[in-house]
Amino acid sequence: MTPEGWLTEPEAATLRRHAKGRCLEVGTAYGRSASVLAPLVDTLWCVDPHDTFDTWGEFLRWLTEADVRNVIPIRAKFEDATGLLPSGFDFAFIDGCHKYESVRSDLTRAAMGCPLIALHDFGYVAYPGVRQAVEEFLAANPKWSMVDQGGMIAVLKRKITL
Repeated sequence: MTPEGWLTEPEAATLRRHAKGRCLEVGTAYGRSASVLAPLVDTLWCVDPHDTFDTWGEFLRWLTEADVRNVIPIRAKFEDATGLLPSGFDFAFIDGCHKYESVRSDLTRAAMGCPLIALHDFGYVAYPGVRQAVEEFLAANPKWSMVDQGGMIAVLKRKITL
């Protein structure tokens, strides 16, 4: 069973190229991207208030029916879930609220403890705030660069300096 969602196959392929280890997903909805990420990672923390769409029940049903055991669902906004999350991640996927302020906040928060971040809907004309937040983040943070793009997903990586 594959959950409903908006993730395309080229975007799923982009996630598959980068997902690893301890993973954070901000914005889960029905769980489509979680169904791509979960088999690839050790543990997946899925953070979503499930208030834009009433998707909490569908998401939990998928976790149960698919017998997914490495997903930790957290029904909260990312900024409210800090105390429920570990201090660092190997990979983060941001697909929460698409308003500029929210994307900027989610990206900044995730970048504090994660060296590899993918963002959904980068370049989608209906959500210009995603592109704006990413471009401003990259301009203000020279240690970060865009390393991949597939479909509407941009992947950012923190450069390692010795």
